[in-house]
Amino acid sequence: MKFKLFFLMALSAFLFLGCSTDNQEDFFYDSSNTKLSEDNLAAKVATRPFKVKGSGTWQVLPEATDCGPELFQGSIQGQGNATHLGLFSVALTTCTNFFDYYYFEGTLTAANGDLLNAYSVASGFTDEGEEWTDYIFDGGSGRFEFATGNLRLIGVSIPTVFHPDTGLPVAGVYTNYGYGTISY
Repeated sequence: MKFKLFFLMALSAFLFLGCSTDNQEDFFYDSSNTKLSEDNLAAKVATRPFKVKGSGTWQVLPEATDCGPELFQGSIQGQGNATHLGLFSVALTTCTNFFDYYYFEGTLTAANGDLLNAYSVASGFTDEGEEWTDYIFDGGSGRFEFATGNLRLIGVSIPTVFHPDTGLPVAGVYTNYGYGTISY
């Protein structure tokens, strides 16, 4: 009985005296021993193919001035289906002169509510007369918080309403499809 008591007291003393706050502080501040480091997180990012198909409406906003005095501001609303997003909705703002300058920026909202930000970097026309626009993905929310990538959209925009004085289109519909890559 005395041996058990002595053994328990010795074990308690060893455990109590064997602990040091210096070792605990080193553990908390030395991130090289952690299993989940920034390198491991970056290794989980993968570049994947991205495909999209969508449609919607667009309109010129008559009093909007966010684009500057020489450009028209527009709003694009739509929906579609895309890899990594599922069914999505899209809301874009555009600045254009309707001839040779088009800039788009906005957000795609995935079926689960995650957001993917995109902005245009170039646009033009295919040999078949379809419009194309190149986009860059620039973060968002949820799984797309640090997403990067690119997308080429090809489609048709059909004006349905024209300004009575200038003859310029002020509203219409569009359909498009696209391909690119996304990293997240």
